[in-house]
Amino acid sequence: MNALPDTLIEFGRQLEVAAARDVARRSRNRMRSLRGALLLAAAAIVVVAAAGNGLFGSHGPSIVDRASAALAVSEGKILHVAIVGRQNNGDGTESTWRDETWQSTSKPYERRQVERVASDPRTEVSSVGDSEALYDAATNTVYLRANPAAVPVTGKVLRWKNSSGKVHRVIVSGGRPAPPKTEDDPIEEPFRREVLELLRSGDARELGRVTLGNREAIRIVGNDGNATYFVDAKTYDPIEFRTQGDGGGTSLRFVVYETLPLTSATRALLSVATQHPTAKVNNDPADFQSAESRLFPHG
Repeated sequence: MNALPDTLIEFGRQLEVAAARDVARRSRNRMRSLRGALLLAAAAIVVVAAAGNGLFGSHGPSIVDRASAALAVSEGKILHVAIVGRQNNGDGTESTWRDETWQSTSKPYERRQVERVASDPRTEVSSVGDSEALYDAATNTVYLRANPAAVPVTGKVLRWKNSSGKVHRVIVSGGRPAPPKTEDDPIEEPFRREVLELLRSGDARELGRVTLGNREAIRIVGNDGNATYFVDAKTYDPIEFRTQGDGGGTSLRFVVYETLPLTSATRALLSVATQHPTAKVNNDPADFQSAESRLFPHG
């Protein structure tokens, strides 16, 4: 077990003496007692900060553990993620897109997604339970459809390669990409799951620091070198995730990664209909299908 630095040991001894002296004077002056309490609180903050800076040796959480913890979610929140993606398709072409999602971490796991692929029109969808909504800005119409699992899926065929070279769909048709994997982690964000898979593999390790967008970043890589994850050196929040497969690679830049409280006000972020209160509402499944095919032309 690593010994504490001599400076912290001496600091702790001085605090004990100061605290004892303060207790002795407490009957004479309550204000001095209050100062003693504040002194102890300050000491606790210093010790916690020392642990966070690695002064306690190898017993604190690793860089990889902290990066994984930064992606944790809890109930009663909204996870807000915005990603700018760029993919080298391996055939001389390149795909670009921007994807932004708001996802509830509590049942019924409402979700709203706004995306734009290259120069295609901006699309906006949302889902809750077995229902989904699609907004058509050209006609200011919200199309609603229940039980989408019973309807054939169409949508953008934009794909990316993960760290193993396996091809994955990037942009998902409609507002419901996939059911939650587990109750413990209901977030329907494939990039986040890919990052967590890397961090929890046991092979991830820190590989130096770089500057990305005027931010100091820690580089984390896997053993095969096909996946590289960059996190903020202070907060461990995601900055960028890069993967390389056979004949192509992808760069995903996290421009927003934050959690918001789930309240009656913020719940509006999860619904297409609430975001467009003046829009016409159409419940015809055939019209939904037609609008989906029109707004997602690469299906």
